[in-house]
Amino acid sequence: MAELDEKDRSEEDEDEEDDFLQESRLLQQATVEKERGNDYFRAGNYDSAIERYTRGIECDPNNAVLPANRAMALMKKSQFAAAETDCNLAIELDPTYIKAFQRRATCRAKLKNYAGAKDDYERVLELEPGNKLAKAELKKMEEMMEKSSSVSKADSFGENMKAAFAASKTPTTNEQKLEPGVILPVKKLPHQRSKKPLRRIQVQEVGDVDVVVQETQRAEVNNHQTETRHTWADDGHDHDGFHEQLVKYPY
Repeated sequence: MAELDEKDRSEEDEDEEDDFLQESRLLQQATVEKERGNDYFRAGNYDSAIERYTRGIECDPNNAVLPANRAMALMKKSQFAAAETDCNLAIELDPTYIKAFQRRATCRAKLKNYAGAKDDYERVLELEPGNKLAKAELKKMEEMMEKSSSVSKADSFGENMKAAFAASKTPTTNEQKLEPGVILPVKKLPHQRSKKPLRRIQVQEVGDVDVVVQETQRAEVNNHQTETRHTWADDGHDHDGFHEQLVKYPY
């Protein structure tokens, strides 16, 4: 029985030793991948650098330097959203990692998240009060926030004015399909109404529009015929044939 217990302890020790060796190898490999990534980064080969940093993260997922370095390579490729995500991971692994806060602040500024960048620079100054770069960038972020706020208010005011003018000029459905001879009331807001005194106008109802048009045309023809007859009578010639044609074929 004692021999079995001793054998079990021996196997457990061997397993722990194997785990330790495997973990050590992974940590060493992560360091190798980080150094290779740094070499590629310095050479300007950012894609290869990102690949090496990724392999390093797989070997050592608890190393905050690796995602922070990959974020830097992503920033060189202007992939600021992905870089911000890597900075988030680095800060989660090490909440005191100043470089990760600074890089995230840069990403946020590029993404126009000035408030978030301002928070990051304030955090840097909490961790390192004498950081001159953070002080300068913090001031810039405050200025950008103020400028962005002013532009936003101006844009909002402009859009509201455009909408108000468009609403005042847009005809109603009834006005767009106005029938001949139909008059609709004009609706205006109090500030749009005329300040001139009102003038009384007498309105006469004429009935159906088609009937009025026909009567007007008939009256015009009769007037024309009368004027023609008077003209012929004045010239001293006989125009009876023309009179018959006029009656037979009215204009």
